[in-house]
Amino acid sequence: GDVVKKGTVLASISNADYLASLQKSQATYQSEQARLRELENGARPEELAIAKSDLQVATQNVEQAKLQLVEEVKDSYSKADEAIKNKADQVFRYPRTTSPEFIYFVDGNPTLKSSIEFQRLRITEQFPAWQNLVATVNAQNITDAKVGEAKKYLSQVQTLMNDLNTALTATSQNLNDNSTAAGYRADIILARTNVNSAIQALNTAYNTLKNNESAKGRAEETLGLKKAGSTAEEIAAQRAQANSAAAGISSASASL
Repeated sequence: GDVVKKGTVLASISNADYLASLQKSQATYQSEQARLRELENGARPEELAIAKSDLQVATQNVEQAKLQLVEEVKDSYSKADEAIKNKADQVFRYPRTTSPEFIYFVDGNPTLKSSIEFQRLRITEQFPAWQNLVATVNAQNITDAKVGEAKKYLSQVQTLMNDLNTALTATSQNLNDNSTAAGYRADIILARTNVNSAIQALNTAYNTLKNNESAKGRAEETLGLKKAGSTAEEIAAQRAQANSAAAGISSASASL
């Protein structure tokens, strides 16, 4: 019984989904267009400033890491020198000659005694080269090769300290009843701990430098890309994305 006039809408098909699809297509198009303008205009001054700042920080981190690595190379030598001359040499006769002699007999392992004596001789022969490395290394000339050389020397000292601990544990003399010998063993254990700590610290410093160098490389690449701007291919690809988004609007409008 309602009264209606010509043109009055009596009913309509729900179109909320189609309207939402159109709005989504329009938003996508706007986003793609903004990205296209960004590529065409290149990096903003603010972005370049940030990239330059990031590179500067990364460079400083590398320099600091180099200084720390040099300090660890020198500290590792000091700890090794202390371990050998003030701790290990107590259990040798003529330790710094061409004929070092371990003063104890090793039960059940006669070759260990001769091995220890040979290791002590090798360390004596190599200490001058290690001293020269420590005297000349700095943040400007530190290299993987020099770090590797320091690690090699440290490893030899570590092996000797481990073998000395094994030998003093297996010796026929009862070290628990001999306060002097027991003191030797305690010194060897302490020296071995210090050498192991030096190795760990050196490895940590080396890995830190490598990580910082990688970060610097990434910062340099980022700055280079910012300065270079987008390639013609990247702009063309983005323009195609924008055109595709425009077609999406047309399709959604037709559906609506």
